[in-house]
Amino acid sequence: MIKVTLFLFLFGISFLFESSNAQCLQCDSGTNATCVNPDGASGARACSNGAQCYVRVVDDGRVLRGCQSELPDTVKEKCSDKEDEVTCKLCNFNACNAGLFPHHRIFCHFCDERNSNRNCSLAIEGTPSPCRTYTANDKCIVRKEGDHVIRQCLSDYEDCSKEKSCKTCDSHGCNNQEYNSGITLHNSFIFIAVAVLITKLFQ
Repeated sequence: MIKVTLFLFLFGISFLFESSNAQCLQCDSGTNATCVNPDGASGARACSNGAQCYVRVVDDGRVLRGCQSELPDTVKEKCSDKEDEVTCKLCNFNACNAGLFPHHRIFCHFCDERNSNRNCSLAIEGTPSPCRTYTANDKCIVRKEGDHVIRQCLSDYEDCSKEKSCKTCDSHGCNNQEYNSGITLHNSFIFIAVAVLITKLFQ
C-alpha cells in the first residue's frame, strides 16, 4: 500500500512538473513552409526545465520556432530584449509561438506558369499568402520569364530591378492585377508624376 501511495505521489509530482512546461511549436520554415504562419498547436511539445517558447527570424529570412532552452546564450539574451521583438520573441503559454511572425510581413499572390497550367497573366483571385522569406521592406512582384508570367515576392527574386518586365508594389496582395493592364499602372503613375513635374518646371 505504501509503495502504491509513493508511486502515485511521484507520478503526480512528475505530471505537475511536465504540465508546468509550455507546449511549444518546433519548426523551421526552411524545411517546412507552414512554419511561416502556423495556425494551431499541431506538432507542439513540452519544453524542459520550464523554458519559454520562442519564435525568431534568422539572418537568411527563415522563421524558427522552439524552446528557449535550445538557444545559444547570446541568442537567449537577444530574445529577452523587449525592444527587439521584430526578430525574436519569447512567450510562456501553450502554442504561444504560433501565428504570423513578424506580424507586419507582407502578403503576396503566388503563381508560376513554369510549374503549372495556370494562366498567371490574368487577374488573380483569392487570398494572398505571406512571403516565405522575411526581408524588411519586402514587396510583391509580377515578372515575365520568356513566355511565362510569375507572381511572387521580391525576396524570392532579387534581380527584379534589372528587368523591365518585372513590376513591384508594396501593399498586401497588390500583385493580383492582370499583367498587361493593371500592373502597368505602377509605371504609368510614375510617368504621369514626372510629366506633371516637368510641366510645372516650364510654367
